[in-house]
Amino acid sequence: MQIQDKTDSRSFAIDLGDFRVETVQDVRGLSTPSEGTLGEVRITRGLDRSKAFTDWIERTLADGGVDSAREDITITVMDADKKPGRRIRLLRALPTSWTEPSLDAENAELANESVTVAYEEMRIE
Repeated sequence: MQIQDKTDSRSFAIDLGDFRVETVQDVRGLSTPSEGTLGEVRITRGLDRSKAFTDWIERTLADGGVDSAREDITITVMDADKKPGRRIRLLRALPTSWTEPSLDAENAELANESVTVAYEEMRIE
């Protein structure tokens, strides 16, 4: 099942466990994992990022993806008025890679970084 990844004038709230940690503009690759495989999603975020989410990513990648670092993540689709809509729960999620931003003083665009998160199960609420 493929889910639409990006919608104009929307943002996506990220909950790590029970706490809202981040609002991002870009979530790509959401799909229900096949039996026996992990799903993957790429979350792109600005450099003014959440410390809690960053700490989890850094801790998990430094520890080599230990099972104890797995967390449930909830992605909430927010409409243009920042009201919550669909919620997508990624169960037993684990960051697997991080891509640092391209830093270019000549380019006026915001610097963004992305993290790829693997997950065992997806639930849509």
